[in-house]
Amino acid sequence: MKRLGLTMKTMGHVLLWVGFLSGSLATVFYAPAEGVDFMKTMTPEDALKADFELPDMQAVVIPEEGWHLIPWVWYGVSVVICVAGIVMLKQTGSPEQEREQGSNLSLADLSERLTRLIDNLEVLIKSVDELPPSQITAQIDEQLADDFREFADGRNLITTEYGLNVFADVMTQFASGERSVNRAWSAAADGYVDESETCLKRGKDLLQESHRLLNQAAEG
Repeated sequence: MKRLGLTMKTMGHVLLWVGFLSGSLATVFYAPAEGVDFMKTMTPEDALKADFELPDMQAVVIPEEGWHLIPWVWYGVSVVICVAGIVMLKQTGSPEQEREQGSNLSLADLSERLTRLIDNLEVLIKSVDELPPSQITAQIDEQLADDFREFADGRNLITTEYGLNVFADVMTQFASGERSVNRAWSAAADGYVDESETCLKRGKDLLQESHRLLNQAAEG
């Protein structure tokens, strides 16, 4: 779905540009060419040879206001293309809107994500000394990344249910915990297992505090 949304957004921009350029080309190429032909039909041949001297205007038949010079079909097609691009862009929406619309988590789900993050961190911390650095990064990606993302996607529900103060308290601890786990990943990738373990423990403590604050708000 995310790739489809990105493709539709890209196509929307492409269609807008194609429509705009098509209309511009109609103005730049079609109208002047038709205008020259129009002037030639208005002017006698002898006037064309004499530096476009003005002809006898009484002998010239001018179509009403020159509307025939406007490429209506070309412009119409350009407008249709632009409208199609606008429709596609409206359907895709902004990345923030897509994340909010794609999150169907409840408060119980948010609590569950935190519980799972804490449990998986405890398991990883216990075995971190026995794992090669590459395995530590792999387990962080496989066991923690999705829960971090899903909790962050549903974070606005905390504001709706408990207000901005609770949201700020919970998310401050959560964001700090996530950053600590990210530092653990970077340390493991560089081969510093001890530093990675320290960051994992700090991240677990911060997430536990975030979980406590969320449960405290739920209990009222």
